[in-house]
Amino acid sequence: MGDSRVQKIALPRQILMYLLRIGVGLPYDEIGNIVGGRDHSTVMHAVEKITNMASSNVQIREDIKGIKSLY
Repeated sequence: MGDSRVQKIALPRQILMYLLRIGVGLPYDEIGNIVGGRDHSTVMHAVEKITNMASSNVQIREDIKGIKSLY
């Protein structure tokens, strides 16, 4: 929810934005509000970044798969 850009915090926040968009189908603006008042373009960037990372990074794919299995 904070504004930290530290990768340890930013990456999980980006994964959350990805899951809220892809998994739940929430609009970009609503996701931005949920994660601390971010702009829709920030959410769009996060979704695109995680989509690209998931295609090439096994750990990200496994993390997303694990999170999805929880709900």
